[in-house]
Amino acid sequence: MLRGSPPLLAALAALLTSVSCSEILDFLQRLPPPTPGLPCPKGPTDLQALWSTSVYDKGNRPLGLEQPVGSWPPTDVSVTFIPFSLGAFDTRTQLMTVDVQIVMIWWDPRIAFNASCASELAPPDVFGTQIPGSWMPSIFDDPYAAGLWMPRFAIDNLFPGPSGFYSRSNMLRVESSGLVWYNFRASVDVKCSMDFSKMPWDAQRCPIRMMALEGVNRVNLSLVTDPRVDEQIFQAQETLDAMSSVEWKCQKLTQEAGSYHGSFGRTYDEDRAFIELKIMLQRNDRYWRIHVIIPTILLLAISWASFFIARAAVPARVAMCALPPTPLGARLHPVILFTPRSIICYLTLTNLAGSVNASIPKVSYNVALIDFIQFSRWCVFYSIIEYTLANVLMRIEARIEAAAVKVAKQEAAREEAIRGSMDVPPGTVVELDEVQINRDADPTCSGLTRRRVKSTGVLSQAASSSVLKKRNGFAVREHLRGIDRHLVNSTGYPAIRDQHLDIFSRYAYPFVCTIGIVILNT
Repeated sequence: MLRGSPPLLAALAALLTSVSCSEILDFLQRLPPPTPGLPCPKGPTDLQALWSTSVYDKGNRPLGLEQPVGSWPPTDVSVTFIPFSLGAFDTRTQLMTVDVQIVMIWWDPRIAFNASCASELAPPDVFGTQIPGSWMPSIFDDPYAAGLWMPRFAIDNLFPGPSGFYSRSNMLRVESSGLVWYNFRASVDVKCSMDFSKMPWDAQRCPIRMMALEGVNRVNLSLVTDPRVDEQIFQAQETLDAMSSVEWKCQKLTQEAGSYHGSFGRTYDEDRAFIELKIMLQRNDRYWRIHVIIPTILLLAISWASFFIARAAVPARVAMCALPPTPLGARLHPVILFTPRSIICYLTLTNLAGSVNASIPKVSYNVALIDFIQFSRWCVFYSIIEYTLANVLMRIEARIEAAAVKVAKQEAAREEAIRGSMDVPPGTVVELDEVQINRDADPTCSGLTRRRVKSTGVLSQAASSSVLKKRNGFAVREHLRGIDRHLVNSTGYPAIRDQHLDIFSRYAYPFVCTIGIVILNT
């Protein structure tokens, strides 16, 4: 950390706070006594004539206080930022616009003057307190344009260059001892490295970095460390509110001084001092909760509700859609009207993900809100696949039933034929048995079977109905092709039914989605 001259820091602290600082009086008393024959200007115009180019070289730095002639140590410059308001905060381009006031103070003994001839003195009035000293009225120009030396600086993270810096309201004050106080307001566009991994609960830390263009062996930038400056400027609620926006709330304002030696990965031919204003902004997540998170959860609930609708009620499942808003009386396109509700939910989530992606750069790391929407899309995608599989199983079950009916008709026809040949009374169930034909008795019918009546009997109505439900799984399988044959069990019924898939999804869907959302948000 760089340290400035204590008298200068005390002076700037007194200039910026409403509490009078006795150290500035000590500083003024420690100044060398006025040299006999000092110029005695009457006003700002006469004062500016004193540092004309014939007697004053604004290219040379002033000597510091209590420094021997012939030495040329660094010039101490005390600096502070006074933030006024937060302008644009563009997360897409990672740019921030801030309106700040920059205050600089240094001592230049070459412009000391005798204030006894002044027709008017105008001590600065800060926060209702008049600053001691013999101050000339303000000069509304920057020191260099007025003919004075001033520290050269630049906003290091300025973007996109000089067009991102607009200064105004220059004000220059000079005290009779040579104390120079210069402040101006500026609108600054700075580049800010943002982290969106916790969006929409993210916090961004964006600095405004003021860098001296000369090495630390010539210009020494220092901060005002007086706690009253922090209390009345950086910790004031009015300042924090002014540095907030609708979406972002300013949580903290801090300043830091340092040098570029080993900082920010920069390499210069010399070490340079910098002053940094750090702005911490916390995102207001209310918009994202109301317009993104809650609608996403509702879309998941809509997809889950489809599992409770009968599989055969295809129009009901199709009509369960999240229709987009349309003008009153407008006709909906048939494609939209008859699109399954899960597909509409999926497309809606895709639009939500697109709106979130449009507000941030194309980052390669995980973003909490996008991961949440992406996981929800997978859940809705499962409901679409489940809807498809349920319909496939319904069609397979229909083909199995058709094959079972065909087998039942063949068995019934065969039974009727046997009854007719044996004169079996109606209502009698006939059990058929298969016997092997003797090869020796009939060589032409080797390996063939024939049916014979094993037993007959009269069954009750209940027993008759139970027998009718019995199926020959092998016979049913012979009437099927492809995957249908593998989905029939030995009893002649489907091994996996569409209702099994729906029942499983009713319980697994909310459990898996809830667990996934909790994991993504921890």
